Amino acid sequence: MLQRLGIASTDMGFGTSLTDPVYHYHSIYDSQTYQEKYADPGFQKHVAVARHLGLMTLRISESLILPINTTHYSLELLNYLQKVENLASANTIDVDTSSLRSALNKLVNASLRLDTIKERLSEQVERATEDREKFVNAMLHEIKIWVNRKLGFRPKRFSFRGGEGQEKTFMEVEAFMLAPEHAPALDLYELSMDINDLADATPEDEYSAIMSQIREISIRLGRFEQGFLSETGIKDREWYRHLGVAPGKWLGYGATPFPALSEAITIERNATLAAIEVGRLVTVVETLTSTLTPSMTLTP
Repeated sequence: MLQRLGIASTDMGFGTSLTDPVYHYHSIYDSQTYQEKYADPGFQKHVAVARHLGLMTLRISESLILPINTTHYSLELLNYLQKVENLASANTIDVDTSSLRSALNKLVNASLRLDTIKERLSEQVERATEDREKFVNAMLHEIKIWVNRKLGFRPKRFSFRGGEGQEKTFMEVEAFMLAPEHAPALDLYELSMDINDLADATPEDEYSAIMSQIREISIRLGRFEQGFLSETGIKDREWYRHLGVAPGKWLGYGATPFPALSEAITIERNATLAAIEVGRLVTVVETLTSTLTPSMTLTP
């Protein structure tokens, strides 16, 4: 998924201990019976993993903004570059990576700016939510007064001292509908209340604008990983399109940072090819920087 489609995934499991049975992987003992009797009697480990995955899912789904740390990722890419430069030095391959380092620094700065925007938007949506609640309560209060007047209810107020010296006021309503002969005359031609009268006070426009910005940022964060993809893929392994990390050509499961560039140095030992791969990575990193740059301006 990651190397082909740019969709990040995760794996989870338990390590071994001194009391665990012999490792059975890729053997005839890798069976359901082994799981039930030796590996996980009662499937308690399976349940623990399922619970943890469930918490991760809730954490992602309930977050105001996708909890993806692109700044940490960007800084790690600089570490990748340092490893590649060490490989070039060890293999006496002369390759100029200054343009790539410059592009990565710009990516880090873009991510830091986005972090500031995310923090500011979180504060704004909290304030806007409070204003929205105040607005709804005010609207309900006005509607209640209007309905009471139309139905002939007469408010009767009384107060008393509550706890902590605060004065509390309650409203007692007399329903003239229970005694129609005492009901006041109603003006049948009185204009209906126009809820739009409160439009000037509504925070809906501000709230919607903030949520639109948050939605855009979450979409950009969700697409960040796909910015590493190259249509032409990695040399001799075109199915792998992620230029950030991929299984090493001869490493099996072992991951290689900046795989096309690393293998141009360590396997091909070709400085010209390495320079081409640096250029491809610069293009990829510039795409990532663009992805982390919101199209809108931050609401003050």
